[in-house]
Parts: sequence; structure tokens; C-alpha cells
Amino acid sequence: MSARRRNRVWTGALGATLAISCMGATPSCGRPEQASTEAAKAPPSRVPHKRTEVAKLGDEVLRHQEVARIDQELHPDDDYQIAIDAWISNEPTVELAEVRMWWVDTGKGDERSPFGRGVRRHIDIEYERRDARSFAIHLAEKERVFSLEIVLADDGVASAFAPVQLSSGERVDHCRVDGGRLVAKTVVGLPVGLDRLEVSCVDDQGQRYNAAVVGLPR
Repeated sequence: MSARRRNRVWTGALGATLAISCMGATPSCGRPEQASTEAAKAPPSRVPHKRTEVAKLGDEVLRHQEVARIDQELHPDDDYQIAIDAWISNEPTVELAEVRMWWVDTGKGDERSPFGRGVRRHIDIEYERRDARSFAIHLAEKERVFSLEIVLADDGVASAFAPVQLSSGERVDHCRVDGGRLVAKTVVGLPVGLDRLEVSCVDDQGQRYNAAVVGLPR
């Protein structure tokens, strides 16, 4: 990771070895609603750090926006996806106040919840504030880092961008991400980490691609 100063919030893993880490544990092991949240580690925030209904994600101070929805192979419950969410503040100026990746429970009205203790083992997320209108999200596994940039445009809408590599080997350095899938590394069929981040994205010329986010050496 770069040595430059960063506004860091470590939320731990996106998910890995849920089945392994829960062996011999209680039935609720790894489920975010039972697991402790990251609130103790995080700096003061107006954004909830617990299971939250969609209607309560924003308020009169912070406007909530879902930036992208990511399918996943990490949580054993098929109802779970991962959301990239943003919060936009209008006072005193319009700025991107915070971003987060966390669980979406589609079986319960898209309720959000932090990643639980059972999934914070092999993959870390680092949030880096770059300026008043942009954050970077860095997903780090043992050997590589996959990065997304969340940018607030002049129209007040936040979007995610990433450098991607096509199946042909060609690289697109700036592609707007609107969906994707976290593909797990597996051992005997069990998830043990992050293999790659596949995305659907559109480049600056309007060309759509299905590609993989470029992973850089950690």
C-alpha cells in the first residue's frame, strides 16, 4: 500500500471461508446481524454501522445513493449481495461525505449490514478520501489490490470507476462500473478468498464491456 497519508476506515473482509470459519461454532456464526460491527474501529460517522432498513440510510443531512450492486460467491445465503453505497452532503457545500461496501439482504427489503466477524479474515477494504468529491475503495487480498474510484459528478450523482482488463488482454483505464460479481477462490468447493472482481462497465466513449478489474501487486 502507498505510504501517503490516507483517511482510513478498515472494515475487514468482504468474505471468505465462511463455512470453514464457522465449523464448530454456533449456527449464527458469520451472519452480520449477530456479528459485532465495525463501529468500535471506525471514526465518528453519521452513517449507520448496524443492520439498517433502506429508508433509514439517509436523512435531512446526508442523502443516500446506491452506486452499484455486486453479486457474490462468499456468503452462503443466496439472498445476500454486496452494495457500494454513497452518502452526499449538501451543507455547507455539495460533497461526497462517505462511501461503503456492505451486505444487502434481498430477502429483507434490501436491508444493509456490515460484514460480520466470520468474513473478516482474508480480504480487507480500505477507504481513501481523495478530495471533497471522490473516494477510492481498495480491496486487498494476500497478493493483490483491486481499486474502485467513487466520484460525485456535478449533477449530484455518484459513480464507480475502475481500470479493467478485457478477455482479449486489452486494458481500459477508465470504465464506469454499474454491476459485477466477486469471484471467490475455492478449496474443495469452499470459498477461501477473493480471486477476481468481474464488472459490467461503460468506457468514456459509451462502449460497454464485461471485464475484470485490474489487480495490482500489494
